Amino acid sequence: MARDAARTPHVAVLPSSGWFELDVTLIQFQNAEKEDPLWTHRSLRPFGVDEWHRQLIHNVTPIGKYSWKAGPDNLETNPRLGETAYEQDAVLEGPAVRLGEGWELRFWHRFYLRTAPAFTDRSAIDGAVIQWQDAGNPKHVKDDRWFLIDPVGGYNNQLGAYAFFNPLQWWPCWSGEQDFFGRVRVDSSIRPDFAGRLIRFRFRLVTSVPVDRTERGAGWYVDDIEIDPGTVVPVTLEALQAERTDAGITIAWRAGDADEGDLFHVDRALVDAQRQPGAFEHRVTIAASHDVEAYAWTDTDGEARAYAYRVRLVSNGVERVSRQVLVEAVAPRFALHANRPNPFNPRTTIAFELRQEQRARLDIYDVSGRHVSTLVNRRLEPGPHRVNWNGEDESGRAVASGVYLYRLQAGAHIATRRMLLLR
Repeated sequence: MARDAARTPHVAVLPSSGWFELDVTLIQFQNAEKEDPLWTHRSLRPFGVDEWHRQLIHNVTPIGKYSWKAGPDNLETNPRLGETAYEQDAVLEGPAVRLGEGWELRFWHRFYLRTAPAFTDRSAIDGAVIQWQDAGNPKHVKDDRWFLIDPVGGYNNQLGAYAFFNPLQWWPCWSGEQDFFGRVRVDSSIRPDFAGRLIRFRFRLVTSVPVDRTERGAGWYVDDIEIDPGTVVPVTLEALQAERTDAGITIAWRAGDADEGDLFHVDRALVDAQRQPGAFEHRVTIAASHDVEAYAWTDTDGEARAYAYRVRLVSNGVERVSRQVLVEAVAPRFALHANRPNPFNPRTTIAFELRQEQRARLDIYDVSGRHVSTLVNRRLEPGPHRVNWNGEDESGRAVASGVYLYRLQAGAHIATRRMLLLR
């Protein structure tokens, strides 16, 4: 059971249709045999002690020489030798890995950590734990928020009453003495909701102030760390739909587990008589957000023709998900649409459609019925049209704020709408 205040509802669900590019991720392996920039260590206390280092001699890796150790350097054959620093809060942090179904964190460790004189399961004075971070959540990364996670089988102790001024007091932990390298596993049975999420793990050693009649231990040895992502579930892009509205063609979709920095690219192509899209042209790029699932964009330049729209999710320069949707052509019709924007100052766009080629007239009137301006008075082709009004009368003088009417007449068809000018 992980001890975070509230779980974020990240549940990855495969869409019923669409195209995917799966993340094929290898097992992340760290055995301390060489420096790895993806694995870093630091103190969590200002100007505090950080005893994490690559320890020579005491290790698990076959034909290897090193392990990670939080504690003093020890070149002797006895791993018990040495004393960890008091009031240490130091971490060894790994890279962010997108986990999938059946993920596992595995490693080997041995430890020599201080407990109270009467050993009980709540006697730890110094302790070691594993923590995790949702690396896809920018707030967690910015605030450096990490949460405790239990290994399979749990911890063997708890930081108790003698853990004075210890930031993890009353937390479960490893403590006491384990004089051999034992294997530890943390897996999806503990946190199945990690599937599809970008997760970091870290190893944290915390020591307390001096306590009478206690001796400091040699520290914590960790080796052969493996992060197996399991079967990675792709980021989902679902419920992609397109709808013609007065404003244009609105494209809407839902995306689960997209990270900050990911980008949605929306492309458009004309569709031929066999309902096959031609060459796609890029229309807009929309930034993804970890806290947003529903997205929408309106193509204001769409015509009555049939289109295919494609939404692509790109993460770190790699296209991870791609979906398409068709928008059927519409038969020419007579229609006068709401102006955009409304209210406006001083410019607005009026859209209308004609059923056939014919003369059309578009006029502006004030609320008293006085003619203000004629925007269109000519023969036009069938289909959609747009015209702008800049808030001026026939003489080019700016008109006052207020409600205005715009009237479209084409043959026997007449339509009128209202708009509001606010200067």
